[in-house]
Amino acid sequence: MVKSYLQQHNIPQREVVDTTGLNQSHLSQHLNKGTPMKTQKRAALYTWYVRKQREVAQQFTHAGQGGLIEEPTGDELPTKKGRRNRFKWGPASQQILFQAYERQKNPSKEERETLVEECNRWSGGGGGAAWGGAGARPGR
Repeated sequence: MVKSYLQQHNIPQREVVDTTGLNQSHLSQHLNKGTPMKTQKRAALYTWYVRKQREVAQQFTHAGQGGLIEEPTGDELPTKKGRRNRFKWGPASQQILFQAYERQKNPSKEERETLVEECNRWSGGGGGAAWGGAGARPGR
């Protein structure tokens, strides 16, 4: 049930592990080989499953409305430090970055900051730079 849900919605096992605190190997063995799981861990997995179903259903409900969806708090489950949401550049910014890469494969800090400003202009970004802005990537 959980395994087919993960496959259907293209959800990596890593997301389950990061949210529930389960061991990656143990989760994989449980899903793929049916290895038994203790009640507490099975409950954490099931709780994640129910929440994820609600979250996905809510995303489909609000997809056409352009509204933001609140993240579940996760107070009931032990959690590891979550990963940041993946950032994806829009088509105009991708074109800018691709052309810049063709010109210079290893730009200086100043050139990177100029690219960020140019991409933010195209993406409608305001004060905070989408790529982090000045000084967001120290040592690079």
